[in-house]
Amino acid sequence: MQTNWRIGSIFGIPLFLDPLWFVILGLATLNFGLSYQAMGGVVAWSAGVVMALLLFGSVLLHELGHSLVARSQGIKVNSITLFLSMKKKASSGARPAPASKKSSPHLAPKDGCP
Repeated sequence: MQTNWRIGSIFGIPLFLDPLWFVILGLATLNFGLSYQAMGGVVAWSAGVVMALLLFGSVLLHELGHSLVARSQGIKVNSITLFLSMKKKASSGARPAPASKKSSPHLAPKDGCP
């Protein structure tokens, strides 16, 4: 039985959210809300919620980046699930071997940089 909530899909990759992720939302809101108390109560707690949602968005974009790179390397990505521990990317299979050295542009040339 799957307890995760589907919150959407980006580039054909299903996005799931574990309900316990709201613990992180609450803790981040509390942390940021208390940090900004000098701004006033409502503004401080509003800033806390906004900062917590920005944290969520940045983790989501980070994991989406991993997933898109994995797809470009031929690895099937089944879903992205944000857990209490922040993230989990479900993929199947291992990275295929490169066809040639030209397919690995991230490697530096052995002779040094031109």
